[in-house]
Amino acid sequence: MDSLPRLIALHPVEVFLVFALVAVTTAVSVWLLLRRLREPLWNVLRTTWQRATGRWVPLSRLRTPAAWQGGPLLLDLLLGFVVVLAAVALFFGIADEIGLDEGLGRFDVALAAELSRALSRQTLTFFATVTHLGDAIVQWGLGVVVALVLIVRGRRLLAASWLVAVAGNGVMNRVLKALFERTRPLHEHGLTLEHGWSFPSGHTSGAVVIYGMLAYLGMRAAPPAWHLPITLSALLVVLLVGYSRIVLQVHYLSDVLAALVSGGTWLMVCITAARVVRVHQEYRPGAA
Repeated sequence: MDSLPRLIALHPVEVFLVFALVAVTTAVSVWLLLRRLREPLWNVLRTTWQRATGRWVPLSRLRTPAAWQGGPLLLDLLLGFVVVLAAVALFFGIADEIGLDEGLGRFDVALAAELSRALSRQTLTFFATVTHLGDAIVQWGLGVVVALVLIVRGRRLLAASWLVAVAGNGVMNRVLKALFERTRPLHEHGLTLEHGWSFPSGHTSGAVVIYGMLAYLGMRAAPPAWHLPITLSALLVVLLVGYSRIVLQVHYLSDVLAALVSGGTWLMVCITAARVVRVHQEYRPGAA
C-alpha cells in the first residue's frame, strides 16, 4: 500500500489512462446490460407483485400517466431510489474514513506528499490547464448560457431542470464543506491556489452535474446512436477534472471520490425528476 502513492506520483498520466479505460469499459458494460435487462427486470417486478398480492393493479387506476403503464419509468424510479440510498451510505462511509487515523485518510496524506515531490512542472501545467473545465466561473457561465438558450427555444421545463441542478449542487457542496470543515492539502507549486474547505471537491461535483446535464440535454436532441458517445465524452471530462484536483494537490483523493458520489446522486435525482415532470405534462388532461 505504501508503494501505491509513489507509483501514482511517478506515472500520473499513465495511471489516469488506465483508470479512464477501466471507467469507460465499465460504463459501456453497464449501459449494454441495462438496455438488455430493463424490460426483463420490469417483468420480474410485475410478476413478483402479482404473486405477492394476487392481483395486478393497472397504474392508470392510480391516476398515473399512461406512459408509466409499460413500466420503464417506474422501474427507473425504483432502481434510482435504491441507488440513492446506496450512494448516501457510500458518501458517509467515505467521510468516516478521512481522519488521519483512518486508512483512507493516511493514504490521502501519503499520496499528496508523493505528488508534491515527484511531479514535473510540465505535468502540473497540463493539469492546471485542464482543471479550469471545472472552475466556478465556467460552471456558472455555462449555467446561464445554457438556461438562456433553452428559454429562447421555448424549453422552459428543461431550463428549470438545468438551473435547479446547477444551483442545487452549488448549495449542497457549500453545506457539505461547512459540515466537514476539512483542511486542504498543502500545494506550493504556484500554478493554482485554492482557499476554503476541501471535502468534497466542488470542481468535481460541479463537473459531474454540469457535463452530466449537458449529456442529458444532448441525448434529448440527438438520435439514439449518439447517446453512448455523448455519455462517454461527459464521463471523460468529469474524470479529467477530478483527477486534476488530486494531481494539483488542491484536494485529497477522498475529496474527489466523495464529490463523484454526491454530484452523481444529485444529477440522477434531477434527471429523474425532470423525466417525471415531463411525463405528467405530456399526459395531463388537455395536453396535446
